[in-house]
Amino acid sequence: HNMANAARDFVWTIDAELGGKGRVDGLVGHSLGGKVVLRYLQELKGMEQGKEAVDSVSRLVPRSTWILDSLPTTARGGLVGDTEAIIAQVAQVDLSGFAKQSEVLKHLEAKGIATPIAMWLCSSLVKEGEALDWKFDIAGCRELFQ
Repeated sequence: HNMANAARDFVWTIDAELGGKGRVDGLVGHSLGGKVVLRYLQELKGMEQGKEAVDSVSRLVPRSTWILDSLPTTARGGLVGDTEAIIAQVAQVDLSGFAKQSEVLKHLEAKGIATPIAMWLCSSLVKEGEALDWKFDIAGCRELFQ
């Protein structure tokens, strides 16, 4: 779970999809995807300098890049906006105390998480036998976002 691995996976996926032909016309990254696209560009720069090789790095450099809702720098001194608080609150939720998504929703709202965000978070709950669990790895989310 880190941005470098996500970007490298992206490099190799795009290279494989192009099949040695054509080039990337453009990339758009939103939020976390924006950070992956930015790191993708850094990975390509490293490849051009000889760290790794693909058939042709220049064809993987997009003609146009758009980053939406993502800072082009590393978050310093905490995460951006309310995200840090939300990640911390979700990490502290002991799901063993809840039988239904609606109970988790009420708990998150009681902790001050806005209802639309709490609803979105609860859409990532899955039932494993009798227990609820998150579809995502909260520690991995925090690491990727930083």
